[in-house]
Amino acid sequence: MQKLLITLLCSASLTMAACSSPGPAGSAGALGYRPNIQQGNMFDQEMVNKLYPGMSKAQVRNLMGTPVLTDAFHQDRWDYYFSLLKSNGEYEERRMTLYFSEGILVGIDGDLRPAPGESPLGPPKEQVIKVPDYRERKGGLFSGGS
Repeated sequence: MQKLLITLLCSASLTMAACSSPGPAGSAGALGYRPNIQQGNMFDQEMVNKLYPGMSKAQVRNLMGTPVLTDAFHQDRWDYYFSLLKSNGEYEERRMTLYFSEGILVGIDGDLRPAPGESPLGPPKEQVIKVPDYRERKGGLFSGGS
């Protein structure tokens, strides 16, 4: 009888200890741990600065990711949304809508817009690399020329 009573008390105390575990490592306890909660696509000012009118839908998708909302009835409108609730209670939220005409970006609306000095009117200037035309050379290793 005593062995049964000791066994029951030990199992009850182990069960109670398991219910009051401190939570994940490094947390302040089971009730003190709160993970960051992120929703939508993360986008920031640096990404938005790279947008410019005339970009194709493929270029925008490559830069910004897949939009959170694409309406079947308004396929020329893409909506992006991002929210972050940090473990310390801080809340961050951004919205942006991109408008297309015939597959080309024509408008940007929302919380973030391209910065004035970041060339919002056109693509960045591309470097032109000239490649010499080797067909003009006379002779060569196998042609017998000098």
